[in-house]
Amino acid sequence: MPMALAVGAVHQQLVRTALRVRAGLVVEAGECWDVHHLAVLIGFGAGAVCPWLALHSARATHPENGESALIRALELGLRKVLSKMGISTVSSYRAGQLFEVLGLADEIVDRCFTGTPNRIGGLDWEQLQNIIAARHG
Repeated sequence: MPMALAVGAVHQQLVRTALRVRAGLVVEAGECWDVHHLAVLIGFGAGAVCPWLALHSARATHPENGESALIRALELGLRKVLSKMGISTVSSYRAGQLFEVLGLADEIVDRCFTGTPNRIGGLDWEQLQNIIAARHG
């Protein structure tokens, strides 16, 4: 399951059960390799993100400073995203759901991204499962 869907679903379930203020979400995400992925994960509820595959690739490519350069680039990129939206702290951005969903059916959006605009619809659970299975199969 794509990490954004997992984060969104867990966040929404915690909200529905009134447990969200008692739990933090820390995400280990192999599919988080750029600022957009990071912003989406935080925007849908993650309190911390470890982009482990990107960090591994950065270390393999540039052993001396690849990891620190990647972290710095992600931090600067996230700050730029926040500042363009007029947001000054990550805590104000976290779980703000300041997005519009593209390409997912209402049933997925209702479960994982409750309240997020979804004007065009798209893939349902079965279609999404088939795509994921083909990618990882």
